[in-house]
Order: sequence, then structure tokens, then C-alpha cells
Amino acid sequence: LTSKVLDSNVSIKMAATGKFVLESTENYDKWLAVAGVPAELAAKMVAAKPTLEVNRGEAEIAIKTSAGDKSFNNTIVFGKDSTVDLAGFQYVVNATKTASGYSGTIKVGSQSGTATVEKTDAGYVQTMTLGGVTAKKNYKKA
Repeated sequence: LTSKVLDSNVSIKMAATGKFVLESTENYDKWLAVAGVPAELAAKMVAAKPTLEVNRGEAEIAIKTSAGDKSFNNTIVFGKDSTVDLAGFQYVVNATKTASGYSGTIKVGSQSGTATVEKTDAGYVQTMTLGGVTAKKNYKKA
């Protein structure tokens, strides 16, 4: 599998340290296609209902993503390029804190866009826009 490396500033506003499970997605399949994820991997990513274990520190966020018998550990260091790998789909993020969380932009190949993660009563919602396609991933507290 050929992985794409993404040069990005990505927004991560995690609800809190804890466990979250993916409840629903909107347009995620189309977003993955624009991002250049191979169809077979994209189908697995869309079908998965991962659980995230999030540990937020002052200088970083550590996220363990588990789906079935697979798990992926990633750490995003605030203000520094950080490589993220989800099922072989790799990209680099550079997260920036804001007054209400974290925010930034995302660039995948020649595509540029935005990404945010915002706290909700149930958990959090991740919104990503790339190449004119917006996807949402809704997570609830596990």
C-alpha cells in the first residue's frame, strides 16, 4: 500500500481525555476518495466503528484508535509536524491550540482544506473539508 504524506495544520478540539466511539459519519467515503485513499482501504475505513482512547496533555494529544483486531497509536505534538497513521493512510499534522480548543488547515497532495474537532454534549464532532467535500465524524463518550 502506497501511503500519502499530508502536509497539514489540523484542528483537534478533543472533548476530553477518555474513550470515545464513532457513532456516525457524513460524506466520509467521498472525503476519503478526494484524499486519494485507495477504494479497498476507504471501504474498510468507512465501515469501521473505531474506539478512540484520548489522552490530552499540555503539549500534545495521544490517540489510540482501535477497530476490530487493529489498533493505531498516534501522538500530535502541538506546534510541530506530527506523523499520523490510520490503517496505512499516513499524513502529517501540525495542531494549533485556540481559546476553545485546537484548529488549523489540512493539505492532502495538491488539495487544501480545513479540519476541526469540536466538543458536543455527547462527545465531539470532527469536520474535515478537502477539495470542496466536507465530511463529519460524530463520536460519543464510550
